[in-house]
Amino acid sequence: MHPKELLRPPGNQNCADCGAHTPTWASVNLGVLICIDCSGIHRSLGVHLSSVKSVTLDSWRPEWVETVQKIGNKKANAYYERRVPPKYAALYNRRGASQRDRDRFVKLKYVRRRFAPQDGQTPHELLAMGLLVPEEYKEPEAWPSDDEEDVVEEPPAASTASASQSSSGRASWGLPFQAPTSFLGGYLGSEGAGGGERTRSSFMDWAPNLKDGAAVLGEAQKRSQAAASTVWQRMPSRQEVASKLEGAKTNLTGGAERATQVFSRGGLQDVFANAAASAQTAQQRLSAAAAAAAAAATAAGQEAGSGDVSPDRPDEDGPKWKSHLK
Repeated sequence: MHPKELLRPPGNQNCADCGAHTPTWASVNLGVLICIDCSGIHRSLGVHLSSVKSVTLDSWRPEWVETVQKIGNKKANAYYERRVPPKYAALYNRRGASQRDRDRFVKLKYVRRRFAPQDGQTPHELLAMGLLVPEEYKEPEAWPSDDEEDVVEEPPAASTASASQSSSGRASWGLPFQAPTSFLGGYLGSEGAGGGERTRSSFMDWAPNLKDGAAVLGEAQKRSQAAASTVWQRMPSRQEVASKLEGAKTNLTGGAERATQVFSRGGLQDVFANAAASAQTAQQRLSAAAAAAAAAATAAGQEAGSGDVSPDRPDEDGPKWKSHLK
């Protein structure tokens, strides 16, 4: 099955996260089809959470096609969006309006599993265990902060040093995920002050992503070094190339010289002349034999017409039985 055919089942015509039409990307381990904007956020989660592939550009493994085919957006959202509390209703409605809301919603959905049942396995975990993926899940229990106001903490302003560095045109380090503003500061989303649960964006939250990114870069570097070494070993040296070119030049020169010598000595002309002479001699001999045969035939005819040879009198060369009969 081609990955494009995975867009046909109901629910797969729209992005699993923001609802945009005609998604062209997929999380092949979560089994969902997503749009290009949501795919960037999925990449920032790390491959241990979401492995993103293009439906039209990448070559898919059979197990990826099977995962998306057996899960799909409808069954995945039945788990990950089982219950959106009133607190996040507004965020859910505007989840595709801005990159900030999209990023926050996707992380609440997949990283914290804020809208999913707290017990049990995810759809892709059930599939890995060889179990069927259900289409419905039991409703999760309410959180104490479900009815509180959804307060989003504004990111801290950039420092003077950072601003001056930005204005000087220096490029910042590009990470495959969003690093926290500090090791212990900043919140992914406050749950309120009334006993609500909140998650710190601490060093321990993003260190695994950094570790995974370093591992991927290290593996890519090893593969590139191995490929370069293989190509370099197969590449002939300058001396080998020069030697082969010199040998080819010598062969061509020798062949040309031999051909010139043959034509200059008239060797081929002698061969052709001898062959023509032999053919002419053979033709002359054939003509002489034909003339002799014709003369013999003429003489035999004349002798038979003259009647010199009597049938009752045997000649010297004739048969002897006729004389004995007389």
